[in-house]
Amino acid sequence: MTYLCLTPFGAGDTGMAARLLGLPIVAQFALLGVGVGGMFANAWAFAPYMARFAGEDPVRRNAVTLFPWLWGMIASVLLALLYLVLSGAEMGAGEQIAILAAGTATFVFAPMAHLFSRRVREVRPEPLRLRAVPVVGLVVLAAMIAGNIALSAGLDIG
Repeated sequence: MTYLCLTPFGAGDTGMAARLLGLPIVAQFALLGVGVGGMFANAWAFAPYMARFAGEDPVRRNAVTLFPWLWGMIASVLLALLYLVLSGAEMGAGEQIAILAAGTATFVFAPMAHLFSRRVREVRPEPLRLRAVPVVGLVVLAAMIAGNIALSAGLDIG
């Protein structure tokens, strides 16, 4: 959903598709509206899970919503910056900034769920029990990042 927000600014895949399809600016801003609405819809839908996994404690709620988003956003923006540097794509500064800014909106629905916490009625808390270090997930993530870096650097696979 958040990627649709780039459409009227001509950045990213959605901006390029809109340009190639000749979408009028009104339609592009409508897609931006769908993207913003989608972020709020995702936050509304996520609020019961936030309540279930974190209860009423604001510190636990931030541990489930805000801090994973903050760390993920930092990683996303840094990786996007790396991919932009490695990529041979020709983009203006405005497009590059828009793509980097889009990384901040990924999964923003999680901390936005706090806006809808009042709508959650008496949910029986079920605290998450997770491993301290998700080894398999980190290995898969590292492999995906390495593959993306290799492709961005020009690895030919076909």
